Amino acid sequence: PEWDAFEVFARDVGPQPTPAHSIGRIDNDRGYEPGNVRWATAVEQANNTRKNIRLTFTGKTQTVAQWARELGLQSGTIHARVNAGWSIEDILSKTVFHPHEHAQKKRFEQAAKR
Repeated sequence: PEWDAFEVFARDVGPQPTPAHSIGRIDNDRGYEPGNVRWATAVEQANNTRKNIRLTFTGKTQTVAQWARELGLQSGTIHARVNAGWSIEDILSKTVFHPHEHAQKKRFEQAAKR
């Protein structure tokens, strides 16, 4: 009822920061109501969905996508490790082994010995 008038809604929410921002809920279990909306980018909106898996490591909680971006891992790698039952530490701290990179390194080392 508080937002029946657009002017009240606009005053509470404030102006759109950029064209890339849209209105999103802070808590998805609540409605679009005073105190539960914010301007958010598409990435922020995507990170605020129920389907996301959130992992807490070293006191920091982020979605799989956020950890992947931060650590330079593929989201699929993290999901596979979660599904395989790895510990959070191993999921986020183990380097990815690429067989083709290993083979290239061996060839380089052999060539350097010649």
